[in-house]
Amino acid sequence: MHPKTASKVHFEYIDDDWHAQYEQMNLTDWIDQGTPYDTGSVMQYGSYGYAAYNYTPTMTYVEDGVDTGVPVEGQRDGASSMDIWQICKLYGCGKCNGFIIDSYDGDAYKNYMNKCTNADRYYWSSR
Repeated sequence: MHPKTASKVHFEYIDDDWHAQYEQMNLTDWIDQGTPYDTGSVMQYGSYGYAAYNYTPTMTYVEDGVDTGVPVEGQRDGASSMDIWQICKLYGCGKCNGFIIDSYDGDAYKNYMNKCTNADRYYWSSR
């Protein structure tokens, strides 16, 4: 899923020198992994990292096509479970996070990971 469907970027609140970091990627360059957008990814910017004003979020969550106004959280603790799944899928690993993977097709990640109760996020039972 493309991140634009999960969050809204507020360019008016981003320092001008950082606008290029938030431009939408050309969809012909996008590799759709067939997974939900992972706001817990180590690649996800937090809402205040490049803000022109420290108190105004640069990105907010979108639910059902509506901007919620809730700032997107970022994390730098390490790769999320979905980050690991996507890396394994890209490289066609036969084993991922200790699990033998029969197929990466469709939503196969649901066969190996648990769904968080209040979010469209997944985690490895062994993590």
